[in-house]
Amino acid sequence: MCQNYQGIDMIGRSDVALRCGRTVKIDWQGSAIGQCAGKDGSGTGKEGVRLLRESIYFADSLGITCASISALPSR
Repeated sequence: MCQNYQGIDMIGRSDVALRCGRTVKIDWQGSAIGQCAGKDGSGTGKEGVRLLRESIYFADSLGITCASISALPSR
């Protein structure tokens, strides 16, 4: 939907995620997306945090690392 929305340096910003959601007409507050990512786009929704943890453990079990993670902008 919003891949590279507003550029790679904006990835991870809650304001950009919410703006993207409005652009594609997602009901962030009332949908499963809000439950997953956090109703405020903070990335603190229980399901989203669980899925991220599972993804990290799975990648680690395969020996996958990401050297570019430190290049992501801080929030």
